[in-house]
Amino acid sequence: MQDYFLVRVNLKGGLTTPEELSIILNIAKKNSVETVRFGLRQQVILHVKHALSGRFQKEMAQANLDYDIEFEKHPNIVSSYAAEDVFQNGNWLTETIFKEIFAAFKYRPKLK
Repeated sequence: MQDYFLVRVNLKGGLTTPEELSIILNIAKKNSVETVRFGLRQQVILHVKHALSGRFQKEMAQANLDYDIEFEKHPNIVSSYAAEDVFQNGNWLTETIFKEIFAAFKYRPKLK
């Protein structure tokens, strides 16, 4: 039996601010998370011990951060924004447009 929960923190479109990432990492540190990694769906993935899950969830709620425990009920919105400047072929999407699209999502999608 595993003694931890798998937690996925969604970074909408793969974007986060340094402040938001710092908050996530500080909450992880306070809750004895030993490993933090980035997932294929542009998420932060943590393993939180069962004994600390209540405190972890309370701190995440206070920080107003979306996350899923164990099951991916709300898959992340992924984008190609991270690779935007890799190929310079007449980019029609700008940083501003990407951010406007992500801001338009006022709900947590249930479809990939």
